[in-house]
Amino acid sequence: MKILNIIQGTHIGGMEQSSLLLMKEMISQGHQISLISLTKLGLLSKELDESNIESIGFSYRGPGGVFDLRNYRERINLIKPDSIMMTGHSLVGMLALLGRKNQSRVLFVHFHHKNVKPTWLWKIIYFIANKVFDKIYFASNFIMNEAINLYPKIMDKAAYLPNPLPPCKVITKDNKSLSRARLHINESDLVIGNAGWLIQRKRFDVLLNVCAEIKKLNSNVKVLIAGDGEERENLEELSINLNLSSEVIWLGWQDDLEDFYNSIDIMLFNSDWDAVGLSPLEAIQRGIPTFASVLNGGLKEILNKEFCSFLIEEHDVKVLARKINEGISNRDKLSELTLRCRDHVNYVSNPRSIATEVLTNLKMQE
Repeated sequence: MKILNIIQGTHIGGMEQSSLLLMKEMISQGHQISLISLTKLGLLSKELDESNIESIGFSYRGPGGVFDLRNYRERINLIKPDSIMMTGHSLVGMLALLGRKNQSRVLFVHFHHKNVKPTWLWKIIYFIANKVFDKIYFASNFIMNEAINLYPKIMDKAAYLPNPLPPCKVITKDNKSLSRARLHINESDLVIGNAGWLIQRKRFDVLLNVCAEIKKLNSNVKVLIAGDGEERENLEELSINLNLSSEVIWLGWQDDLEDFYNSIDIMLFNSDWDAVGLSPLEAIQRGIPTFASVLNGGLKEILNKEFCSFLIEEHDVKVLARKINEGISNRDKLSELTLRCRDHVNYVSNPRSIATEVLTNLKMQE
């Protein structure tokens, strides 16, 4: 089957990495993949080339790329795909598909809705999506229910489909030693970290406050932060006010997060809004004990049942610090639970089973 993937952009974010992994798995199952980026090709283009995925990007002229609408349609006609996937909720991208027949079409939504776009615009997006796509996949039930509440008519087409994650090995002592040496972190330090955009909804302030609380019992604590954003200056000021500035290591943006993951003892993820949250799952895959507080998001759909102790639904600094301190005091028990959680995450996020689900649906609609 010749499959076209239309994607908002080709950066190195979680949505783009998940889409790349899905495409690779489809290729391994004998399908031909091509890609249209609605914006100029980004850092992911190198991996697309290495995976033999023919790709092209556009300049995204006008509001939402509307001035490139004709170019999008012409390119789709030139490719002549059997089936079409769209990754991301681009309204102009959907309009480029409007009126097409004899091709199965699925949409992947990876983002939450509230406070992102006006309600009226979401209603228009899902009105068009309901006409264009045979199936709409959501990365969590949380964002799927948000979308159904916004536009109930998509209910019959909506389905939960987790993001695929590549398999990762558990971090070894040698990995940790080498990475800590590169980052100038002592072997004896207790390193707590998180990675991502330094923006308000990602709540890195909670990370700093929890680590300040943990410092009361663990003088060797270090805070490792990978990422950057508009909140960097405010967070630096907060670390000073918490008497934590000498313990925080600001890595900035990293092309490769292996040294970050290898160096931390605990992942602490905090967010006001997230579809799921990629970094906590990546940490768990590496055998890193991971604690989280999420006010609105789908992470609890994965960290459920026996693993719900890793997650709370409020930013309670005292509770998070207590959970981490208890885990430090019972490292063997914490490690055992983390490894069981790792098996669970790998099962839920298995690329082959997720690709098979999508391919089955695409074939059914042909």
